Amino acid sequence: MKHLKKFNENNLRKIDAVYISHCFADLIDENKASFRNILSNSVVIHVNYNNDDIEFTEKNNLLDYDNINWRNDRIKPTRDIEIAIYRLLDEYPKYEIDVIPLQDKRTTHYRIEIILDKNV
Repeated sequence: MKHLKKFNENNLRKIDAVYISHCFADLIDENKASFRNILSNSVVIHVNYNNDDIEFTEKNNLLDYDNINWRNDRIKPTRDIEIAIYRLLDEYPKYEIDVIPLQDKRTTHYRIEIILDKNV
């Protein structure tokens, strides 16, 4: 039993990169998202859109979460990103999410870092 308990504790200390990839699967399939820097306690995802075919949400509801740090209030999330983050938080509500949206004339880029809760 000690071995099983230790195994479970170790798994709680590793970020679930497989589940995160399932949450962002639609964006990955459309070649809009890619994973970078997959570590045991964090994952970085880059999402890129052409400004011609981007649809932003009306209101950034992600600002209501304490564990989401949205770094640029002028750029709202897309519905795809919002859905992916909701899916992730439904399963792992203690993950911390840091989002840095950047925009130029042609593209909108989101750098999303998902961090394992330091208190786990």
